Amino acid sequence: MKKVCLMPGVEEVVFDNGLTLAMERVPDYPLISLVLAIKVGSAYEEINGISHLVEHLVFSGDAKFSEKRLKQIMKRQRAYIEAATYQFVTTYSVYFLPDFISQNFELLYRVIKNRDYKISIVKKELLEEVFEELGNEVN
Repeated sequence: MKKVCLMPGVEEVVFDNGLTLAMERVPDYPLISLVLAIKVGSAYEEINGISHLVEHLVFSGDAKFSEKRLKQIMKRQRAYIEAATYQFVTTYSVYFLPDFISQNFELLYRVIKNRDYKISIVKKELLEEVFEELGNEVN
């Protein structure tokens, strides 16, 4: 493990497996932002839009947390979760109060690691994306 101070209040830790953790302390701001950035984006795709589709599927739930249950947990913890796909990276973020740090680490780990995509959910997401694109083109 290698720890580096990038600037005052910002530290970066690089673990032996290559995982990089960047931390910034913001005084008087009680919110924690946990962002997982994965080197997957449109620049690396053989099938256009696949990274964006997977980004949506990540929040569709798994055997332990359905999509509905995931939303209930986030609401109860007053947390916010989002994802974004860019050219060279896809990010998954959770913003939450310090009281729920261990639960949100587990939650983000589960939604990324324990994927069990049902074909019905994949079809639903594909249709939503197609309709969204068509709607954008019509406007």
